[in-house]
Amino acid sequence: MPVFSTAPPRWIDRFSRVVTVPLPPGSLDAVSVCRHDEARARESSGARLIDPQGADGAARGPDEFRATLYHLDKRTCRVARGGGHRIVVAAAGALAAQRLGGPRRELAPRDVALFSADARLELQAAQDEAWAIVLDYVAPPRRGPLAPAVRPGVARISSMAPLRARAAQRLLPAEFHALISPRDLYTAVGPIARGPGRFEVVGPSRLVVVVASTPPQTGPALHIHRETIEMFVVLAGRFRVTWGDAGERGATLERFDAIVVPPGVSRAFTAIGAEPGWIMPVVVGADDETRDLAWLPEVHQRLREAAGSTRTGALLYELLRRVLLRVARRPEG
Repeated sequence: MPVFSTAPPRWIDRFSRVVTVPLPPGSLDAVSVCRHDEARARESSGARLIDPQGADGAARGPDEFRATLYHLDKRTCRVARGGGHRIVVAAAGALAAQRLGGPRRELAPRDVALFSADARLELQAAQDEAWAIVLDYVAPPRRGPLAPAVRPGVARISSMAPLRARAAQRLLPAEFHALISPRDLYTAVGPIARGPGRFEVVGPSRLVVVVASTPPQTGPALHIHRETIEMFVVLAGRFRVTWGDAGERGATLERFDAIVVPPGVSRAFTAIGAEPGWIMPVVVGADDETRDLAWLPEVHQRLREAAGSTRTGALLYELLRRVLLRVARRPEG
């Protein structure tokens, strides 16, 4: 039974960005979860978290993407070539990462480093123990002569401002932000170099890697990625991820667990631990994921009410509704 009428609510006028989003049969069952294998991660080859075939307990993800968890100590861990761009995430503890023969990069917890394509890596814990997640991604050709070039570098969380601190974001009430985003969202790696949606490190096309922290019992409301695949890896704490138009499906994820959500499926996550949780959302399939997002009418109504708590917020919501905040509608029948 649908959770909303197929007829648009009265507040949706001809200026609203209404998009029809089908839900392919079997999509809810296609959500794939990985319970990380710590024993395997302690081996030199690491433990696969996300894999195109879903092999060895990994979540099944897109063909061009893989995520692998490594346990590190004072010994050097060598990671063989992966065939694409490589991103190292300091999932827990400080570590050092370098391309074989290249400069050594010191990473604090939750820092994200982009290396050039097909790099052989050396990883080492800064102290007794650390955990690293290595993302391998085979990017499509960059589009257009003005597309920014990939620039390897490090997104250091300690020196980045969260998205909500940017000028345009500060005009909206906190209640509004709480529905569309985790409290602190750090745009680490992505293909946009300038503007309000810019990333700290300019990465390959059609890949977005962000790191987010949110207090207990908070997280973004149900939303839809129309054409992209979204993946989550828990870096610290515990999260409840729900999916389905009523949030009727769900899984509780512990540290280093992962989940892959296919296009068209409503999804949300909430930190459920006693302390603020850290989670890494990864999106494959778009340069600017904000253009792929849509919200069901019930969620839009909550956004409207939250933004309307101030006059400035209400005016900005009306502008965003007509430009960016798409209303999702399921096909009739």
